Amino acid sequence: MVTGLFNRNLADLFSFAIEALKFDHVAPAYGTRHLKDFFAELAKVGLLTERK
Repeated sequence: MVTGLFNRNLADLFSFAIEALKFDHVAPAYGTRHLKDFFAELAKVGLLTERK
């Protein structure tokens, strides 16, 4: 990589990024609740207030 001639740290970072982007890193689904439901429940019991 040409970057390595000028900046070894940047070349290492680019090299890592290229390797990391070769694979699909998606975790499996976990749990059954959704964030929207969590906030709706908070609003229902009065623990969530709107900021102005």
